[in-house]
Amino acid sequence: ESARTRTRPGNASPTASDVAVFDSTCVSNCSPFINANISVAGIVATSTYSGTITQGSTTTITVGTSGWIHRVGTFNASSAAVTLNGGFTLSGGTWNGSAGAVTFNASSSISGGTFNGGTATTTYAVNFTITGGTYNAASSTVFSGNNSNIDASASVTFEKLTVNKTGGQYLEIASGDTLIVADSLTLTDGYVRQGTIDLRGNATVNSAVDAPASAVTIIDFGNDAIAQTATFNGGTAPMFRLDSASDSADSFVINAT
Repeated sequence: ESARTRTRPGNASPTASDVAVFDSTCVSNCSPFINANISVAGIVATSTYSGTITQGSTTTITVGTSGWIHRVGTFNASSAAVTLNGGFTLSGGTWNGSAGAVTFNASSSISGGTFNGGTATTTYAVNFTITGGTYNAASSTVFSGNNSNIDASASVTFEKLTVNKTGGQYLEIASGDTLIVADSLTLTDGYVRQGTIDLRGNATVNSAVDAPASAVTIIDFGNDAIAQTATFNGGTAPMFRLDSASDSADSFVINAT
């Protein structure tokens, strides 16, 4: 691998205390293949970088509190994990997930470029904001951790969506926003408040789920082409709304109260 670092200029490999900077000053191996597990303070792909960063199939990437700033260029993930413990900012270029889990343990934002989530699970533990660019969700998306917000600037589409917050903590959808869930919705723990979820598949509500005292989230059965089902295994669910004649084929299964 090769990257310029803020603490050790040149093409030296970065260490856990370094921020790896990818820019036009690179003189060799400017499209690195990461062939060993790395842990760095941060990663920056500057506006002058035109290469591709590729993660090896078994090599994990851990980014510290300086986070990942991606302005241009391409990152290709693999079947190994990527864990970000600092903020993530995508304003240009392409960030490609793959078959490995991606975890955002600090705030993430997308204002430009393209994010492709891949076939594994992407987990957001803190706030997530989309103001521009293209967001293609992973096959499975999880919102975990303590209280956090998602602001999608109107709407965003997920495939499988799970809310698994620490008990009593919430995911708040920005006022006026809609989360479109193309496949299944699973509410495991904590609760969702505000906004709307347009559900195109089935829902499961588990026993640890709470509900807000106000700013209740509305979940619409939004796929009139199929019979949708919400299964309740206990807990306190948000509001499910049947809003068309076709919803007469939809059903609720109550296994526990």
